Order: sequence, then structure tokens, then C-alpha cells
Amino acid sequence: LSRLWLREDSAVDAPITGPMVPLRVFARSLDSSGSWSTVLAEAACSSFGRRNLREDPDPGLFAGRVQGTRWLVLVDGLDEIPDPRLRGEVIRSVAQHARPGSDYRFVVTTRALPESELAPLRTANVGSYVIEPFGRAELKEFATKRFTVQRVSSPAAETDRFLRETSDGRLRELVCNPLLATIA
Repeated sequence: LSRLWLREDSAVDAPITGPMVPLRVFARSLDSSGSWSTVLAEAACSSFGRRNLREDPDPGLFAGRVQGTRWLVLVDGLDEIPDPRLRGEVIRSVAQHARPGSDYRFVVTTRALPESELAPLRTANVGSYVIEPFGRAELKEFATKRFTVQRVSSPAAETDRFLRETSDGRLRELVCNPLLATIA
């Protein structure tokens, strides 16, 4: 979406219908108090790092649509908020602003949490998706594509070596997770 706004990509094959301005924030940075626009401004500063911003964003920027366009707030790592009470506050805040017609849409990433905690997000207008773990065939396909993109001299040989080295019982479960397979 950022590449569309910067006119680096065509909007013909946009990943969503209708324009949106993406904003990625760490879930733990949404646990401050104040108005929603102030919380988002502070979360943007925290997530981007103040050194990467020329100036702190004005909270008014996040008070509603920007240039008539909704915000797509990517809330990353909800499960990384260790205090269940604070995590609950963040969940309720996101749920409050995720209603139909709102100026905000959300994508929230988290590892499994108790269903009772996620209940405020379980409404008709909120979808839920689970990333399925890699099976052996998916891991092989992933590794082959990964080594091909990296332009190693023999992607097939590297894939075989990767699969052999991760077949150890201790690693086998870890590489079922796409992120950990990438790190491995």
C-alpha cells in the first residue's frame, strides 16, 4: 500500500479494494492513555523510532481519515503485551474503533490467546485467520523458493541440506512456523 501511495506500483492490482493508508504499530505501544489519535501518534513514534521520523506526527493526523482515506492499522504482536489487563484494554480499544464505517480498519497479529480475551473482537465485521504450520511438503516448497530467490548455486541441493538439518526432533517443530523457518 505504501508503494501505491508513493506511485512506485500501479493500483490496478492493489491488495485491497479502495484506498487505505497503512500504519504498522506494535501492539504494546497502544497501551498508553489519552485520546485514540494521541495513542496512535505515540504508537507511530514508538514503532518507527524517533530517529527515523523528521518530526513527531501531530495527533490530529490520526483523528480521522487522511485525505478522505481510511487508515489500515496493522497491530503487530498483541500476545507480546505480558499484562492481561493492559492487553484487554488494547483489545477493547481496537474493537471500539473497528466498527463498520469507521475511519480505521485493522489487521491484528497474535499468537494464540484465550478466547475470552479476544471476545471483544469476535463480531460480525471482524474476521479471523490462522496461519497453518508447514507440513513437510510446504517446508520443502518454501525452502526451494527461498534458496532460488537467494540465487544460490544449487537451490535443490541447499533445500535437501536444509530439510536434512532440520529433521532433528528439536528443530522439526520449530521450522513448522513460517517465521522460524525463515530464520533457520
